[in-house]
Amino acid sequence: MRILVVSDTHGNLHALLEAIEQQTAAKQVLCLGDGVNDYEMAADLCPDREFFIVRGNCDGGSSRIPLTRTLELGGVTVRMTHGHQEGVKGGVGVAVEDARAVGAKLLVFGHTHRQWEHYDDGLHVLNPGSLGFRREYGVADILPNGQVMVIGLSL
Repeated sequence: MRILVVSDTHGNLHALLEAIEQQTAAKQVLCLGDGVNDYEMAADLCPDREFFIVRGNCDGGSSRIPLTRTLELGGVTVRMTHGHQEGVKGGVGVAVEDARAVGAKLLVFGHTHRQWEHYDDGLHVLNPGSLGFRREYGVADILPNGQVMVIGLSL
């Protein structure tokens, strides 16, 4: 199962649609904030994809969109957050702790506009970077045996 991971589109709907077009195998799109309007428009334009959205610090009062989300994809627990609440610009410790508390094998976050991936003791961590400013995104592959692989990509 391939999952598209995007963050920080900041109004660049074109880049989001381009990433979706590049990743035809990804039927789930994890949207990590600072672009809720873009994500919702893309969801309308791409009904064959399933969108999971959290809001970021630049998404205003969209209180109907959660700040964090925990979901199950391909038998793997995934923790989604934008990262501003967890202070990821100063380090990922709080976000990692939160992900471990819910039993996640995959943590995805944005906010820093810097693509980054890491693995530590059963937890894969991916920041896809900023799709809007740096044209970066990520993918996560969940294999049938439950193994997770993540990679950062660029348009």
